[in-house]
Parts: sequence; structure tokens; C-alpha cells
Amino acid sequence: MSTEYLNYITLAGLKEEALAKEEGRKVTIEKVVIGLGLLPNDEQPQNQTVLLKPKAEAVCFVKAIDTEHGFYRVEADIPIPDTGYNYFEIGTLTDTGVLYSYARSRGDYVAGKADSDGKLTRIRLNFRTDNSKLITITHDDSVLYTPITDFEAHVENDEAHEQYERKDNAATDAEIDSESQEKKHVKLPQLWKGIRKYVLDTLWLPLAELIYPVGCPIPYPATEAPPNFIAYIGQPFDKSVFTKLAERFPSGVMPDMRKSYIRGLGVGEKVLSRKEQSVQPLGFKSEPHGHPYAEVQVGYRLKQSEGSAWQVTGMLTRITGSVMVTGKVTGTGDETNPNSFRWLYITRAA
Repeated sequence: MSTEYLNYITLAGLKEEALAKEEGRKVTIEKVVIGLGLLPNDEQPQNQTVLLKPKAEAVCFVKAIDTEHGFYRVEADIPIPDTGYNYFEIGTLTDTGVLYSYARSRGDYVAGKADSDGKLTRIRLNFRTDNSKLITITHDDSVLYTPITDFEAHVENDEAHEQYERKDNAATDAEIDSESQEKKHVKLPQLWKGIRKYVLDTLWLPLAELIYPVGCPIPYPATEAPPNFIAYIGQPFDKSVFTKLAERFPSGVMPDMRKSYIRGLGVGEKVLSRKEQSVQPLGFKSEPHGHPYAEVQVGYRLKQSEGSAWQVTGMLTRITGSVMVTGKVTGTGDETNPNSFRWLYITRAA
């Protein structure tokens, strides 16, 4: 609803103009006020200093209609009340609290929440002054203005600008993935997706390939590979998807490294060749040496008692041979294992 009034500058308003001129400042009209009071016909609006029964107020803006002849317009949107009412007086207040202008109303209605349909009551007040240069103009036709109530509702709206979006010109996930060069606006989900894709594909993955190339085994303390990785358990993989793995393993099958150790490549050996389990000689080596193993009689041990003949009491012997030892000991189990921890070998899936 929009209502226009011709109102009168009050005597208090004229004094405010004179004081502003004397102090070298502007007259700034700040608010529109409406009330329930009914000014008698025998009383002059110019004499009012306050509204008879103030009801509501709203911040306003001042627009120049004809500055040469001193015509201006004040506009404001009255907040929607809980219950509607009729108002019979209306005025403007300066930033110094002076009632600058006053007008009678015809008893126009301000709709309440139940019957307003969300529409504010906009009031327009026209006035003329002989001190045109003193009036602060707060509205410029070259600028789009919005009421403070509309602005607050706009700020609180989660999709405030949805009505301005071109649905046919928004970047899609597929266009982000394909790095489309078309000029389109980007919503936040697609923006973050694009940033992640750039950081991952352009920065991190090339750096990771330099630091630790795809195909290099990584010990991982779990029974399954984490996302974006693949285990070395002898399974096939899609060479059209994992192209770097296909360069390392052209067969399209991951090596099975379960219960296996990594060994340095020897001269003449083939990369990724497998050496099956074997039991190796263990222990020590030494130069051949002998150990005694036999004795030979070389005489008798004799003893003579006083007044008696010699008696045999034992045999005398010496070592005559030895056994040769090579120092080799062989294993007896089915595996030859050092102390070890069990890990799952994985690599980046790319």
C-alpha cells in the first residue's frame, strides 16, 4: 500500500532550518512517524511540536523533486504490526529530534500480519522549503534503494539471489571434472570441487609421483588397502583406469607379495622375477682341523713294595688320530625366516 500526503513544515522545523543555516550545517530528516491522534480542524498543523498519539516510526530517505523551487519527497516503509490499525496524523523527525513537518491523515489503514500479505505500508510525504540548499538528500535516482525491512529479510534468506540465477548457465560437476573453459557462474559446491581437483591433480599428484612413484610398495598396517590405494595380493586391475599401474605392470595383474620379502636386483636378474623358497645352509665356516679319537698302548705302569717284586699297576697310552670338521650346518625346517613383522604391501592406485 502506498499513500501520498502534502504536509506542512512546522514552526519548529523552520527554526531548525534557521539554526542549521547559522551553524553551517544541513537539516537531515531521519524518520517518518505516524499516530492515532486526530488534530481538530481549528488547530494548525504548523504549530505541532509532537504527534498527539504516536504509534509507529520508520527510517526514511529524502528525494529531491525540484530543488530549484524547493520541492522534496520523504518516503518510508512502516513496519507490519501484529494487529492492523488506522492512523490520523503523520510527521517527520530530524536527526536532532525536531518535528520538522506535520500532516493530518484520512484514517488510512496499516495492515497487520494477518491481512498484510507481507506487504509494507509505504508513505510518501511531499513538502516545499525556501531553504533548499539546507536539506540533506539521501536518495539518488541513479541508485537502487531497498527498505531496511526488505534488506534484513534478504540477509536472513539462505537463497537470497536464487531468482537471479540462470539455471542454464551454472557450471556442473561434469564440467568441473572436464576442466571446461566456458564462462559460467559457479556455486560453492562446484567451487570447492574445482579447488580440490586443482590441488589434487595439478599440485599434489605430480609431486607425489616425484617423491614416491606409483608401483613402489608401501608397508601398511591393515588387512585392506585404504581408499585410492591398491594392495599387492595378485589381483587384476583395470588398465584403462589405472594407467600408471599399467605402465609398471603391463599384465594388468598386481604382484602377490604376501609372505614375501623385497630383494635388490642382481646382475642378470629380471625385474619383478620371483625366487621361490629354498632352505639355505646356516651356521659357521672354519678351516679344517682335527679332534683326537683313538689311543695306543705304549708301556706298563709298575710299582714295587718294600721287600716285594715289581707289580704292573696300569697301562700307558698316546693319541694316534683325529677327525676332520668342515664347519657347515644345514637347516631342518620348511622356512628360513629372520625375525619379522607382517605388513600389507600397497601402492597408490593411479
